[in-house]
Amino acid sequence: MGATGYPGDGEDFKRMSVADKKSFIRRHEIGNSHKVLKDTIVNNVYYGVLTNSMDNGQNFAVVCPFWVRDDEVILKMMDESCGPNYYDMPVSYLKLLGPTTSQYSADWRAKVKEQAGSKSTRHAGWVYTFDKDGKYYKYPTLARVKADAQAYANRTGKQVKIIYLKPDASDGYVHSVVKPSKKSRKDVPIMKRELDL
Repeated sequence: MGATGYPGDGEDFKRMSVADKKSFIRRHEIGNSHKVLKDTIVNNVYYGVLTNSMDNGQNFAVVCPFWVRDDEVILKMMDESCGPNYYDMPVSYLKLLGPTTSQYSADWRAKVKEQAGSKSTRHAGWVYTFDKDGKYYKYPTLARVKADAQAYANRTGKQVKIIYLKPDASDGYVHSVVKPSKKSRKDVPIMKRELDL
């Protein structure tokens, strides 16, 4: 299951709005063979519900993570029967999908529901955090932790996992992954509120 690169579009793609990014992905990876019923982008992953005009209008889900490497846009389009490891599709989209005989599709749909359920059980006091040299810091907003995590990723050249964590650190889950950017090397001041882990 390979990815497809589109050379020369990288810088333009970075500046595109979400609507334009969706249009780019539709044009290059979906074309006219399928009708898009609903689609969205969450954490640099495109999620869509398509109708297969060649198969009695059967609805199915697609997942397409994307990234920019140098001046190339990389798209990796998968349908749900591949069992993609991305589960942030809005759970309401599942109602649009037709029945499936694929175990991979069934498992993937169950994980989308499970992840949506875990998000809905969040409670006040949960914090965003990431591992910075073996220490964790509390962040009140996702925007702030993303800024610090991006600065740390840029400085170290490592991927950083942002974690949504209970105040007592007894439970949590990976919210997103931040990759190093070649553009910015500026650091952002860290909020000095260490978690007692």
